[in-house]
Amino acid sequence: MPVITEIVGQLGDIDENCGIDPVVLNSEERAAAHFVTETASGRTVRVSLPRGTELQDGDVLEIHDDWAVVVRAAQE
Repeated sequence: MPVITEIVGQLGDIDENCGIDPVVLNSEERAAAHFVTETASGRTVRVSLPRGTELQDGDVLEIHDDWAVVVRAAQE
């Protein structure tokens, strides 16, 4: 499982035909720089971002040929 070390873009930056595999995170989880979680489809995502990075709704963590891992803010 590769480690995600940077935010690669925003939801509006990716091709509209690209499938979205969301990872739903609450505010505490979005503020954590290091964590392991699963996407909606069950893919394991390991994240290790620079200290102080806070994820936002719509941040793209990973892009592949036809799908992308996108952060979604959990309703709190």
